[in-house]
Parts: sequence; structure tokens; C-alpha cells
Amino acid sequence: MDIYDELGVKKVINGLATVTVLGGSVMPPEVTAAMAEAAQHFVELDDLQAKAGQRIAEWTHNEAAYITCGAAAGIVLSTVACMAGMDPDLRARLPETDGMKDEVIVHQAGIVGYAQAIRHAGAKIVLIGTDEGATAEEFEAAINERTAAIFYFYNVSRMKGQVPLEEGIAIAEALGADVAKVSLDLKRPRPLAASRHHPEVMRQLEDIARKLRVAAPRAEAAGVKLALENHIDSFSSEVLWLIDQVNHPSVGACVDTVNALLVTEDPMVAIENLAPRAFTNHFKDHRIEIESYGCRLTGVALGDGDIDLKRAYQIIRDKSSMKRINIEVELDAGTDAPDEARRREREAVKRSIRYCREVLHI
Repeated sequence: MDIYDELGVKKVINGLATVTVLGGSVMPPEVTAAMAEAAQHFVELDDLQAKAGQRIAEWTHNEAAYITCGAAAGIVLSTVACMAGMDPDLRARLPETDGMKDEVIVHQAGIVGYAQAIRHAGAKIVLIGTDEGATAEEFEAAINERTAAIFYFYNVSRMKGQVPLEEGIAIAEALGADVAKVSLDLKRPRPLAASRHHPEVMRQLEDIARKLRVAAPRAEAAGVKLALENHIDSFSSEVLWLIDQVNHPSVGACVDTVNALLVTEDPMVAIENLAPRAFTNHFKDHRIEIESYGCRLTGVALGDGDIDLKRAYQIIRDKSSMKRINIEVELDAGTDAPDEARRREREAVKRSIRYCREVLHI
């Protein structure tokens, strides 16, 4: 019998994620051992926060880090920092906000329960857009002299529509990047093999073309090229159609050496089509695993899969102006512990680099 049995709390199988409502994450023995050891001593918490934050920042390659007791607490403290900054008098007055910036912009499409923590700090939430997303114009209109912050709660299922392409261009410019990759996120009817340029797809492509025509001049001014990827949802001819429709020197392709398989297109055909118009690439390999009741596509190190990478590289080298090969390794972590998964991933990257040097002579 353990503590949960004593309390009469039912244990569950977590099939969701590391979420607060299920207790966050199960702790490995080394973590609980460290907690038990730390509980044997008194320390000054300000000193502990500073030293622990410094160590975590080093591990995660960030400028700084701060430990909170959960996501909601982190949001409260972040909001306070945006409103009061380093002024102790302003901090002491919260949640009274007279005379300070106290508005936080949140996408309607991305609102979650955690956003309530913004109000706990004394701030007001300003919602923009609809459940479908927000535009750059709505962003601009919401920003005023009382704006303290813009809040994003990152969740893959909620991100669509939250970041206008123009914002992505601004980020790329700030990073000094010369290319920004654009995914199309198309919804395709079945059968996939018969859906090339399907009317439902073309309606989506026309909408994307309109957005790209607006974004292209801004990208050019920022010195950033927009590379449309043949992602897992698009045929190469559809990417070319978009490039031709926009007809701007800052809009080209990002050629992926595997993704065409996901729409039943021959990868070599896709590479042949896109290479002459491509600014960049995702150079990767996958293996087709035949199973009893079908098959699956598994990411592997370069040279370990079923993609003709020698031919792919030859096409990219001979038919494009690209001067880079971007290795992409997609491995299924399966049931591996994080350390083992990272070790396998590092080995796959090393094998991929060796393949590029020793077999492709890059």
C-alpha cells in the first residue's frame, strides 16, 4: 500500500502527455534522491534560485532561467516582470496597476485556462482575432501605450493562425537568417494519389498565394527568402503553382527528399521539379518497413534507408543554385529514456555526416 492507496486516490495510465492535471511527470529515482538529499538542509532560497537558474540556463543554452512551482506561477511572474520591470515600488503595488502598462495581448485561437494567471498579476487580457486566427492588422491595432506583453501558450494543436507570416519574417530578420521555410498545412481529400490540384486543395492554395503576395515584398525588404516546402501534404507541382502565382524573386522552394512519399509522389520527381526553384533543402532518409498488415515509414540516418540519396544529391548539385545541404534526422524515440534517445539521435547525426563526406563526397 502506498500514499495514494491510503488516500483512496485512483491511479491512472497517462496516455496524454506531461500535463498538470495528471501530476506533470513521473520522477526518475535520481530526481527523488536529489530532492530527499536537499530536504536535509536549510539554505537561502534567493541564493538557491540564482545558482539553480544559472545551472539550468547553461544546460539549456539560454541566457537565464528561473524555477517556479508550475506553469501558472511562471505566467504570473512573467506578467509581473513585463509590467513592473526592475522597479520594486511598482512590484509592491501589484495587483494595483495605476500608471503602468497592464494590457496583455492574447490570441482568441490560443486562449487556454492558464491565461487566467495573467489576471492574477493584475493585468487585463486583450483578445485578438477569432477561433480561426488573427491577422497582422489585428495585432497592430491591439498594441498601444498600455501594452505590456503578448502571450503565447505554445500547443501544436492551437498554433495555426496565431503567428502571421509577417511576424515570422521579422523573427528571421532579427536572427540574421537568409531563408524562412514555409509549410502549407493543406487539408487533402482521399484518395491522396487522386488529389493533386483538387478543387478543395486549390481553394487553400489560392488563399496562401494571396498571403504570400503581401508577405513577399516585406521579406525582400528584410533580406529573407521564403522557401515553400513540399511538406507531407503537398505535391511538387502545387508548390510550383504557388511560386508562379506569386511571381516574386523572394519566393521559392524548400525541397524535402522524403516528404513526396506521403502524398504518393515519386521523391525523385519532386526533387527534379523543385530543385531549380529551391532556396534550401531538407536532406533526409527514411526506411519503408513492411509489416503483416501494411507498412510504415521510419526515419533513419542518411544512407540507412530507401531513398536514393546519391541521385537526390546529384539533382540538387547539378540543377539548383543551393550551396547548402541541411541534414534532417527524424528518429522515433519509442520507449527509450531521454538520455538514450538523445544518444541514438547523436549517433544518427554522426553517421549522416560521415555518409555525406565519405559516400557523397560533400
